[in-house]
Amino acid sequence: MAKVTKNNQPTFVGIKAFRSDFAKYARQVEQNNQPVIITKRNKPLFVLTPMSEDVYSEKVLEAVVDAQADVAAGRTYSTQEVRAELGE
Repeated sequence: MAKVTKNNQPTFVGIKAFRSDFAKYARQVEQNNQPVIITKRNKPLFVLTPMSEDVYSEKVLEAVVDAQADVAAGRTYSTQEVRAELGE
């Protein structure tokens, strides 16, 4: 179970709990403007944070351009590789 804190302090949650209740954590980020840090074996994997509209558009476009460059250069992972990395 994740620990919920106040004052924009992040919530830490294990990957399995996050996977099973993604909607709950997404709502928490959206409603409380509170980041959620997803961990695996107590090591941070990634963070789910709220985005403002002005940052969203720019960041998404940058990510799309970067992703297209990665695909063109062959820097991709198979579904099996991603699942193995996540321990599935």
